[in-house]
Amino acid sequence: MQFTVGEYINVDDYSLERDSSQSHLVLCRETVEPDKEWLGQSGDDMSVAKKPFLDLCDRVVLEASYFAIFKKHLDIKGLTRCPNSRAGDGVAFAGWSPDGRGFGVGACIRDDRGPGCGGREAIVLPLKTS
Repeated sequence: MQFTVGEYINVDDYSLERDSSQSHLVLCRETVEPDKEWLGQSGDDMSVAKKPFLDLCDRVVLEASYFAIFKKHLDIKGLTRCPNSRAGDGVAFAGWSPDGRGFGVGACIRDDRGPGCGGREAIVLPLKTS
């Protein structure tokens, strides 16, 4: 790849919202920061909202695909929290490091309301593979 990826958590330990064995298309806003209405919300706040958000797998695939097509990064002004990708009290997040170190995957505590962390609402479309 053309950028560094840092894995600060073991992504295999985290739950995913969607079944990765099922084909689906995930749509979200194209912005350099997470959705404004979710900035400063905790993983618990977002889960209670009962909205679909990007999970950790979605977010990593989105970054790779977006960069491959547009040669630009998402989340250069914040981190996308993935409220339904959890391991214990850890809520996964992902984003591009503003200091240019690369794309990172990490975790925060479930009620952390960091001002630069938000979420990305998702529209999930199942795809038929017949």
